[in-house]
Amino acid sequence: MSKAINNFDEGVLEILKGLGISDNLIHFARTNIERNDVAHYFDHVDVVIRQSQFLAAIAFAESDKYKDPSVKRIVAIAALMHDTACWVNRDDHHKIAAEWMMDNLDSEESLKFYGLIPAEVPIIATCILEHRASWDKDRSSIYSEIVAAADRGKLEITECLRRSYLYGRFAKGLNIKAATTHACDHIVDKYGENGYVYNKLPKLCLMATEDINLLRTQAMDKKLGNSIITDHREGWEKYYQEVKYARE
Repeated sequence: MSKAINNFDEGVLEILKGLGISDNLIHFARTNIERNDVAHYFDHVDVVIRQSQFLAAIAFAESDKYKDPSVKRIVAIAALMHDTACWVNRDDHHKIAAEWMMDNLDSEESLKFYGLIPAEVPIIATCILEHRASWDKDRSSIYSEIVAAADRGKLEITECLRRSYLYGRFAKGLNIKAATTHACDHIVDKYGENGYVYNKLPKLCLMATEDINLLRTQAMDKKLGNSIITDHREGWEKYYQEVKYARE
C-alpha cells in the first residue's frame, strides 16, 4: 500500500493537533471510521476536515470571528466526527453521532478525557446532525453550513461516481457490473435534474454555480457515467481491495 489506508493523513493530524483536539478524541474517531464502508473511510474524512478549514476562512474572511481559533476547532471536530456512526447504522448515523457528542455533557470526566469544551459541544453536535445531503430543513448556523458544504466536497462527476461505486461494492456487496449500474442510477437521483442534494444545498456550495450546473447535466448522462467508471475502475478496485485488506 502506498500510504496508511486505515489512518488519517499526516497533514490532517497536524491540523487536528494544532487546534488542540485531543489524542483520545482522534483515537475514538479512528476506531470507528476504520469500521466504515469504503465510501466513508479515512480519505473522505481527510477531505472534509481540510475543506472545513478552507470554508471557515471564506465564511469569516471579513470578520474578527475567524481570528478566534474556536471557529476552526468547532468545524474540525464536527468534520472529524461526522461519519463515525456509519458502521452502526447508515440511515441514522448523523443522529447517533450527534447524540454521542451530546452525551459527553453528562460527565465532567468524559469531557476531560476527550478534551471537549462544554460550550462547543451543542454546536458540534448540531453540525453533525445537519451534515447530510438528505437534510431537508434549514441548517442552524454558519458552522453547520460549513460542515455540510465540506462534506459535499468538490462537486465533480468523477468523484461522485467513485464514492457511489465504492459504496455499492463495499456496503451493498454488489459485483462490479451491479455496482456500476447502482452508481449511475444513484448519481441521477442525487445530482441529476431533480436531485435531492439540491433541496437544501449548503449556501457555501452555491458559490460554485458553474460546477453545479455541469454536474447536474453530466449526472443525467448514464452513458457518460459508465464510461467514467470504466476508465477509473482499475484504480477504484485496487483501493477497494486495500481497504478490505486493512480492515481484516
